[in-house]
Amino acid sequence: MPKQKAKALEFELKAKEYFKQGNNGRALRYFTQALKLYESIDYQEGIALSLHNLGLVYHTMGEYSLALNFFERALTINLEIGHADGQSLNLNQIGAVLISLNKPIEALDLINRSLAMEEKKGNLRGQAECLNNLGLAHRALGKDDKALHFYRQAHNLHEKTGNLAGMAATLNNLGILYQARQDWDNAWKSFQAALEIDKQLENSLGISTDLTNLGRLHEKMGEPEKALNYHLRAWRINEYLGRKVGC
Repeated sequence: MPKQKAKALEFELKAKEYFKQGNNGRALRYFTQALKLYESIDYQEGIALSLHNLGLVYHTMGEYSLALNFFERALTINLEIGHADGQSLNLNQIGAVLISLNKPIEALDLINRSLAMEEKKGNLRGQAECLNNLGLAHRALGKDDKALHFYRQAHNLHEKTGNLAGMAATLNNLGILYQARQDWDNAWKSFQAALEIDKQLENSLGISTDLTNLGRLHEKMGEPEKALNYHLRAWRINEYLGRKVGC
């Protein structure tokens, strides 16, 4: 592998590890370094990927306008070079940002376009990511039955493809939906299953999210002592990660 590409890949791997840990600052730094290296050799596919990755971090940080900008720049490049896989990835994530911006109807069109591309390729993992986002969009539209249908489809495909991280994310979405319905038992089972997966993956950021969700569930159930226990466990992880978030 050429020297610059190899170095950029090294930066990407570091960035992904920091992102997984919840260290967004360092993730941004290394993804930006990868981007600069790809730009130095005019490697358009790498540039698009780095822009996409930067969008993911900004979305997680709640910087939706910035995230949208990076995803759209990535999409423009992938359209120019005819990179269909990248286009699908960008469309799905733009849809996810639009959901965060309370524009679920606009999001549905983009996510469905991405889903059609993933179905054409037979990419079950990609289909699962789209189905999860379709669930989020329908939840935002107040169509919980449809959201539940899409979440379950996504979970089944994640399970079939062995995508544990995807399973944990979808289980959390299921848990949130069940909690809104006051279906405490299924909510607890979903959050607990997500926690077990994230522990298996040693995904500290995911574990923190799962514990926080369990804490909020026990608050809703009128069990403040149990809620506090989960929130404290999440707080300890966030302290270790250097994250300043409220439970």
